[in-house]
Amino acid sequence: DKIELKDIELEELKKHLEMIWQGRDDISLTVENGSIRGDKDMLVMLITNLCDNAKKAGATRIEVNITGIGQRKRNFKGGYEAYI
Repeated sequence: DKIELKDIELEELKKHLEMIWQGRDDISLTVENGSIRGDKDMLVMLITNLCDNAKKAGATRIEVNITGIGQRKRNFKGGYEAYI
């Protein structure tokens, strides 16, 4: 299968994850304004797997913060580099 890279608004990614995690009060999610280039389904899978692994390791509270460095702060041609 081919991975399709698109610009994804972080707020859109947040809304998608919140829908998946509806009813879970053990996960806190914050994002910065901006977008990243990637495959939305793969990013959702990555973040969900990280949270599931944290839960399996005994975490009672999981905080997911998606932040980044804009193009002007570093010579990153994609415009936005995200850190999860």
